[in-house]
Amino acid sequence: MFRQVPCAIVQIVQRNWVPQARFRTRRCRFGVTGTPRPEQAAPPLERENPIDGELRARLRLTPPETVQVQLNARIASWSRAFHAVITFAVATIVFLPSGLGSGPLAERALASLVAGVTFLLAFRLERRNVAFARLSGFARSIYQARAVVLGALVLGSIAYYVPGVDASPGQIGLAAVAMFFAGALWGSLTRRLLGGRAVHRVLLVGDGERVGKFLTEFERDPHPEYEVVGLLTDTGRGLPEDVAGDTTLDEIIAMFDETTRAGVDARVLGTLTDLETVLASEAIDTVVVSVRRNRLELFSRLSGWGGNVSVQELPAFSEHVFGRVPVDVINAAWFMHLIHPFYRPYSRAAKRAGDLVAATFIGLLTLPLIPLTWAWIKVNSPEAPVFFRQNRVGEGGREFTLVKFRTMRPGGDGSWTLDNDPRIFRGGVFLRKTRIDELPNIWNILVGHMSFVGPRPEQPRYVAELEQDVPFYQRRHMVKPGLTGWAQVRLGYTDSVDGAANKLGYELYYLKHQSVFLDFVIFVETIRVVLMRFGSR
Repeated sequence: MFRQVPCAIVQIVQRNWVPQARFRTRRCRFGVTGTPRPEQAAPPLERENPIDGELRARLRLTPPETVQVQLNARIASWSRAFHAVITFAVATIVFLPSGLGSGPLAERALASLVAGVTFLLAFRLERRNVAFARLSGFARSIYQARAVVLGALVLGSIAYYVPGVDASPGQIGLAAVAMFFAGALWGSLTRRLLGGRAVHRVLLVGDGERVGKFLTEFERDPHPEYEVVGLLTDTGRGLPEDVAGDTTLDEIIAMFDETTRAGVDARVLGTLTDLETVLASEAIDTVVVSVRRNRLELFSRLSGWGGNVSVQELPAFSEHVFGRVPVDVINAAWFMHLIHPFYRPYSRAAKRAGDLVAATFIGLLTLPLIPLTWAWIKVNSPEAPVFFRQNRVGEGGREFTLVKFRTMRPGGDGSWTLDNDPRIFRGGVFLRKTRIDELPNIWNILVGHMSFVGPRPEQPRYVAELEQDVPFYQRRHMVKPGLTGWAQVRLGYTDSVDGAANKLGYELYYLKHQSVFLDFVIFVETIRVVLMRFGSR
C-alpha cells in the first residue's frame, strides 16, 4: 500500500516537472505501467493505477506539436516531389526542343522521359547511402556527382541500344551538368525549409544496457534527420520497485534531475501493450526494435499496423545513424556477411592499383617537403635520427616496420600520445598537426605493408591488450592497415580502451562497406581533416 504512494508521486513528477527525462537511474527504472489485457491477470498485490489513463492521454501531441510534425513530413514529401519535378523539367528542357539533326517529337519526348527517370533513380540510390548525412558538404557533393555520372552512363547505354530514344552525347553531358546543379538546389532548399528540424520520429522498443548506450550516444551525436520520441519497455515493470515507501517528493525530483543532467532526453511511453496507442498518438514513422522476448508477436503487430511505419533492428539503425558498427551490440554472427556468397568487396588487385596510384601521386606532390622536414627535425632535435621506426601489426596479425618522421625526443616508452605531451619536441607539434610526420608511410604503401585507406596500425603490445578488452578487435586485421581511414576522418586520435572500442566500430563499418568509391571519399575527407587539423596530437 505504501509503495503505491511514491509510485503515484513519481508519475505526477513525470507529468509536471520533468516530462522529457529518461527514466533510468542508479536507484530504479521509471516508466508507465501499461493496462493489462483482458485475458491477462494483473500481478498479485497490485491494482490498476488510476493515474495511468490520464498519463496515457497526456502522451498525445499538443496541437502545436502536431502541426510541426505534420509540417516537417509535408516539407520532406514536397521536397522529394519538387526534386522529381525539377529533374523531369531539366530533362524536358534539354531533350524535347527541336534542333538541327533532332528526331521526331515522339523520340524526343521518350528521351526526356527516360532521362528523367534514369537520373531520378540514380539520385535516390545515392540518398540511400548509410553515411551520407555524416559526410561534409563537399563529400556529399561527390556522391551527387557519382549519381549524375551513373545516370549519364545508363542513359547513354539506353540511347545507344534503343533506337527510339533520341539522345546525343552532347545532350547527355548537358543534362548531367544541369542535373548536378538541380540536385544541389534541391538539397539547399530542403535544408533551408526544415531549418535543422528532424523529419523522422523514432520509437525505441526495448530496454536494457544496449538501449541506454544508444540513447546516450544519440544525445551526444544526434542524426539530423531523426528525433527519438521515446521508448516502450519490454520488462512489464512500469513502477519504480526500488523506491522506498518513505521516499520524499524532493528526493524523487532529485532522481529525475540527476538523470536529466546526464544528458538524457527520452520518455518512457509505456510497455509493449501500448504499442498501437503510442504509434498513433506520437505520429511515429520509424520503430527501432531491441527486444529478446515476444519478438514474433511484436513483428506481427507491427506488420499489421495500418500506418506507414518502417522497422529496423537496433544494430542496423545504430550503424545507419552513427556511421559505425555498434561493437557492444553485435555478436560473432554479424561477421557472417563477410563470407556470404553475395558479399563482393572490390578485388585486391584493384585496391593495390589504387594504392600505388595514390601513393605515387602524394609522394611526388610532397617530395619537396622531405628535405625541408629533414632540416626542420635536425634543427629542433639534433640528438637523434630523423626517421622513426617501430614495429606495428598489419594484415593477418603479421608485424612490419613502420617508418615515420620523428617528432619526439629519444628515450620514450612508446605509450599513447597525450594532449600537450612533453615528449614531443618544439618543432614536432607542427609536424604532427599537419600530418607531415606520416609522409614516410608512403614507403610502407609502396612495398605492400600498408594500404592508402584502412585501419591505422597499432603496436603489438597494445594489440595484445586490446584483444583481451575489446570484443572482435582482432577482426580489424582482416584488411591491410592504412595511412588514413574512416575512423581517422570521423573520430580522430584515441588514447584509451574505450576510444579503441569506438574506433573499432568505424573500422568494422569500413570492412563491411569498403569500395573504391568509399576509399576516394575518405581520401577527400582526409584533405579536409588535415586542413582543419582535426584529431591529431
